[in-house]
Amino acid sequence: RIIVLLGVFHGIGFLIYYVVNNTLEKVLRPVNFIGVIIFILGIIMMFFWKPIRNLNYKVFYVFHNIFFLTYITLTYLHARPGVSLFYFISIGLLFAQYIRKYLYVKDITITEIIENPGSDYKIIKFPKSLLPESYLPGSHVRIGASKWSPFFIMLPSHPYTVATTFENRDLLATLIVKNTKFQLQPFETYSIQTNFKSSINENFFLTAENIVIVCGGSGISLGLVLFEFFKRSIIADGKDIKIKFIWVTKDEKDLFILNDLNIQGVDVYITNGINEDILEQDEIDIQESENSAVPLMELSNNSSDSLNTYETKFANTAIVGKRPNLEDILQKSLSKTLDYANKWIVSCGPPSLNKECESIATKEKCQFFSEEYSF
Repeated sequence: RIIVLLGVFHGIGFLIYYVVNNTLEKVLRPVNFIGVIIFILGIIMMFFWKPIRNLNYKVFYVFHNIFFLTYITLTYLHARPGVSLFYFISIGLLFAQYIRKYLYVKDITITEIIENPGSDYKIIKFPKSLLPESYLPGSHVRIGASKWSPFFIMLPSHPYTVATTFENRDLLATLIVKNTKFQLQPFETYSIQTNFKSSINENFFLTAENIVIVCGGSGISLGLVLFEFFKRSIIADGKDIKIKFIWVTKDEKDLFILNDLNIQGVDVYITNGINEDILEQDEIDIQESENSAVPLMELSNNSSDSLNTYETKFANTAIVGKRPNLEDILQKSLSKTLDYANKWIVSCGPPSLNKECESIATKEKCQFFSEEYSF
């Protein structure tokens, strides 16, 4: 961005120079007109960078790639004296990035897609063998066009949080994906990059004693893997950890995620109306007012390795037609332990939800971590 900004200043400076000296016609000379094109491209990148990205990320990404190849090449043709060394070094660096991208991706075939008509979300499953042998909860993958596709370099890949811990012995890993223009199809081949480590500090997993996880929409993917990790710590390792898992979602049809993955112990707040026929009454206890769930320390230990096999003494609760009073709920949960250093609020959702949780964490003087997910 600094280089592009300096290029814009360079163009403005020469335009002023030509106007002051009454020699504006010099901009029409071929070698100078190339500079005008560079100047216009720089203006677009500096002032329309974020709006284009927010409006259509694919257009932004393609333009970004074309821009830098064009910018470097046109600079080579425009600059006087020549900048051949600069040009070949820059092109070499770009191609090194492309080669690295090819080397770091693997082919992936989507094994299974589970969806529910009317929900904005899908459960995506793929072979767990593609992931590193071990990874912390919160690790990400990026999935994009196959590396054998002519669009592999030009089109963006898409980040997803792995919703399965590496300790889980299932052969398939799980992603919770929101429906977007980029649609994953079963048995199609894509590229996957798996070397994106969790941004949560490792100390969190070793020392946390009281955790409240608040998820909005697709943020449940991060919430699930954290919840699975700490439930295993409580049940398998006998650790004394207090944990609460809150999921705020728009539609009751999204609850198929909990049913299909057999997740127990989630307080769900559905912000739209509800059709009771959608839900299985034995799995989701529909409430008209807030209920407090049984503490996780009372979970029975009837199984071994997978969260999907844990039997619990309580069901999920779905609270309909309202948003949670987060300050009140979080305050009650955090009050169960005294050590501020080991109390955590983890928020994964839209910016408004993360900001609200951060404000509560500041007020309660506890640790805070957030990642932004679309609702």
